[in-house]
Amino acid sequence: MKKPTKKIKALVLSALIFAAAFSGNVKSAQYNDAKFANYVNMNNESDSSRIYVVPNLYRQDASYKNVKNFPLVVMNSVEYVPLEIFAMYSYIEVVYSKLSFGFYINNTNTNNYIAFDLETGTTTTAEQTVDAAVQMCYRTYYVPAKTVCDAVGLKFESYDNASDGIHAARVSDSKAKYTLPELIDMYSPKKNEDTNTDQTPPDTQGENGSTQGGQTTVPPDNDPYKNVLSRNIYLTFENCPDEYTESVLDVLSSYNCKATFFMTEEKILESPETARRILVEGHNVGIYAQTASSYTEGFSASDEAQNILSEIKSANEALKLVTKKTARFVRIKGANARELKENGIEKLLKDNGYSVYGYTFDASVYARTQSAYDALVREIAEKNEGRAATHHVSFSNGALTPGILSRFLEFCGKYSQFRTVKADEYTVFPSL
Repeated sequence: MKKPTKKIKALVLSALIFAAAFSGNVKSAQYNDAKFANYVNMNNESDSSRIYVVPNLYRQDASYKNVKNFPLVVMNSVEYVPLEIFAMYSYIEVVYSKLSFGFYINNTNTNNYIAFDLETGTTTTAEQTVDAAVQMCYRTYYVPAKTVCDAVGLKFESYDNASDGIHAARVSDSKAKYTLPELIDMYSPKKNEDTNTDQTPPDTQGENGSTQGGQTTVPPDNDPYKNVLSRNIYLTFENCPDEYTESVLDVLSSYNCKATFFMTEEKILESPETARRILVEGHNVGIYAQTASSYTEGFSASDEAQNILSEIKSANEALKLVTKKTARFVRIKGANARELKENGIEKLLKDNGYSVYGYTFDASVYARTQSAYDALVREIAEKNEGRAATHHVSFSNGALTPGILSRFLEFCGKYSQFRTVKADEYTVFPSL
């Protein structure tokens, strides 16, 4: 592929943007059931701007989110998905050419690929040239989903149902647990008790469940949180295990909820039984690094990065000694995203197979149970109530934590749209 001139680039981009302007089904699907009163969390029919919508693009077992919520785009009966959805698989690489105007998507496990030459409009796989084009939608590249999935060995599913008005699609691999219709059902409005006694969507049961006893209650009409849109909540606990961790685990067990515990070498060795219980009960484990995130005169950023890595490796050795497992999630005390990047810590940890797990809300900054609980509810339920949101909540592991946690999970259990979720390899972590 030759490097195109600026004029050619401009013409190609103009054509792609023009084509995208006529794309169909570019918004989340409105749930096409006239009986809004029969559903939990369904907004008022007279307020058309707030009618409940169902996501129409999924990756693995969740709706697709990556910085922006890019939807499925359907053009001339071909389903297009954003290029970035493929980059979120650890074994799939998306490579932009430095010499020409194009990119390719490659499965590093099988070396199967698909290459898009945007200058000539040619698309090739490892075996043949295919009739497939790139589209520019929402200022990002969209690619034909089924063609790409077939080429690199992923699974593509489509759902188009006239009865509920939903046209959706999913990109997944063998690790996905649910079918696409099951996912759509999870994200669709839930029936009230008089029309559907099962109030708990599939992903709030079992290891991801936040509702006690597998049931949620239907909030009354005057409930201020009844119409808050979907909330996915990841719970994390720092500086573990300590004397209160067992109580925290008891609370999580009673609500059938999973979390991530960040542990230090010292505390792993001090409380090996608790460390083992965390894993046995299905929670995630991570390493909590306490090395200072600022360095003194004569102490370089490189020294700091190596010290943090050394602390993490040492804690992981202790974890393996006690539980026969190691952790790749990491949280660093007092660090922030800028420092991690500038000091080379982020790159060093990534090169060594670790993922830095930040948070969006720190519950530990509130000293009293009442203030911490109220702050959590404000953050999770009251802010941006008209938009779906994901929250990663950080708790300190102290005397007040079990009580705060219990009250908060009891609150979440009242609403089918508030779900606690267990982090996995596909989770997009916030920055510190």
